[in-house]
Amino acid sequence: MDDMLHAKRPHLVIRPKQPLSWLAALGFVALGVIAANKIYGWGAWLFALIYFLVGIAFLSDRIVFDGTTLKRRGFGAWFLSLAGQSSELGLDEIEVVSSYAVRTGRDGVRYNTVISSEHVSWHISSSEAKYQRFIKAFFKAINPHVLDPLSTELLLYWREAEPAFKSVYNETANAYNIERWRRKAIRLSFDGHYEAAASYFKIAHDSAPNDAQIAYDMGRFLRRRAIAVGVVSKQGEADLLRAETYFRMAGRLAREKKNARLLEKVGEAFYEFQQLELAQKYFELATRIDPVRPRANIGLAGIALQNAQGARAVYAYHQAACGADVIGAEGLVQLANRKAEYCERLMSDDEFLHTEASWEAVLIHLKWARRGALTMFLVAWLLQLATFELALSVRTFSREISATALIIWFCALVASHIILALRRS
Repeated sequence: MDDMLHAKRPHLVIRPKQPLSWLAALGFVALGVIAANKIYGWGAWLFALIYFLVGIAFLSDRIVFDGTTLKRRGFGAWFLSLAGQSSELGLDEIEVVSSYAVRTGRDGVRYNTVISSEHVSWHISSSEAKYQRFIKAFFKAINPHVLDPLSTELLLYWREAEPAFKSVYNETANAYNIERWRRKAIRLSFDGHYEAAASYFKIAHDSAPNDAQIAYDMGRFLRRRAIAVGVVSKQGEADLLRAETYFRMAGRLAREKKNARLLEKVGEAFYEFQQLELAQKYFELATRIDPVRPRANIGLAGIALQNAQGARAVYAYHQAACGADVIGAEGLVQLANRKAEYCERLMSDDEFLHTEASWEAVLIHLKWARRGALTMFLVAWLLQLATFELALSVRTFSREISATALIIWFCALVASHIILALRRS
């Protein structure tokens, strides 16, 4: 029997999205230019060899899902384990799974998913061929309350089979067909067929103008289309305004129906775009109906922290932990309890508050140091490439500047990671 259950477990493998992979590609180009111009000494070539091997090794990393555990395998995972980072995640350890859309090309969208626990954050991208199969199996295996709205949509609607149309017209069949039109519209929008999706949404909305779920999904669709065409474009701005209208409509209808789940989702939709006043309004409406609604309370806690309301944040986190415990979302329980404990310590321990504020200031300075060093490196490197052999003094100076900037960037990056690790401990 155990063998039969084991045989049914999925064994899915996907390559993680490496942070700063674009910088690795730039580095390989730089190394090619170094080789072509025969500059620097043996020390630079040793660094180049290590850089090349580490870059290739990290690209060999894989995330394996066996139905119960996520495991990161490869040289990168081994290297990160030396720094104390775990290479395995049980499903109960996962606190948040969030997805976001990125515009690619003309009217194109790529989806990135971040899998987070207390000490681990792994990224995967829809640019990988196995992304769809991986997330479908993985998302189904974890507690649904851990998924953010876009992750839930990817699970339920993205490239799913279409239900048959019922030609018998009665109240039940009509409700079925409205649901069918709604789901078809969402699927079409994920495939980039925005005009067809808009048509099906219009049919569904005209057939059920007081359906809060359809109004909410239309808002999500318009947001998705705005990202695809560009949020700063004329159409993108118009879509964002219409999306807000539909979200408000969904919130009003959900309030009338006392639908805490949908009010929570409307709040998250506004929170995603940092419309905090509206997000707070709908989160509070959701918690009036269900006081321990986990994601609504976590949202309220996040807003309270931004408004320097520590006591309110602690209360909201405790409420979230209670609600998450009831629904069996152990990852959310861990997240909420950890955040509540952190906030309580900030309020009760002045020395800890001062230390945290100091570390935060250091991290901000290091972030700007990384940005400045990277900008200096790119400018100096481009200057070196542009001068060729016409100005040897300028070429030598720019080469030294680029090397110094790279060292500063690397040191600032390492220091940031060390500080973050110390703060976590």
